This record gives sequence, structure tokens and C-alpha cells, in this order.
Amino acid sequence: MQKDLADKTKAWDTILGSLGNKGKDMRTWSKRDGDGNYFHAESSGKIIIFSQSKETPPCKIDFPRPITYEDFERVANMFNQYLTREVKRKDVKGWNTSYIISLIARLL
Repeated sequence: MQKDLADKTKAWDTILGSLGNKGKDMRTWSKRDGDGNYFHAESSGKIIIFSQSKETPPCKIDFPRPITYEDFERVANMFNQYLTREVKRKDVKGWNTSYIISLIARLL
């Protein structure tokens, strides 16, 4: 499942376009556990907003969480190393890392 993330701007734009302003409900994904709970992601201009999904089982997201390109870039820089277990998700600092990993895994 390696992803071509050499052009991170293109990858970010692809994800923004895939989500659109109505967004998508999708499941979290991790190398260890596979599919997890549902969350909602939508694009709003040049940011992505994560929120609670109406699908079950939902992730617990108490209030909308915006992420920027810089948040995405930080996770994208380690995504393929995460897949090969060279780094762990917790090694990448950030509150929304698992959601960003899921976007990369599911939309690219």
C-alpha cells in the first residue's frame, strides 16, 4: 500500500477534491488494526475539517478539528515509514495523525 507522496501538494489537492464541501464518512485505518471507527472529513477552502460521523461505530470527536497543509505534510513525510513500521503513529506529534493517515490510505 505504499503511496507516492513525492509531490505532497498534489496529494493534498487530490484529497481536498475527493472530499469536496459535502465531505465523506470513512473509517480510520491503521497498519496494526485495519479498519476502525467512522469519522467525517470535508474540505473548506484549503483546510480539512474532521468531525463526528453519523455512521456507527463513530469516533469520538467532540468538536470540529481543522487541519492545514502543514499538518498533512508532517504526516505524509512519514507515511511510508509508518507502513514499514520504521516509525510508529505516536512518533509523529499531532492530535489528528490517525485521521490524516486514514485520508492518505483511503483517498490516494
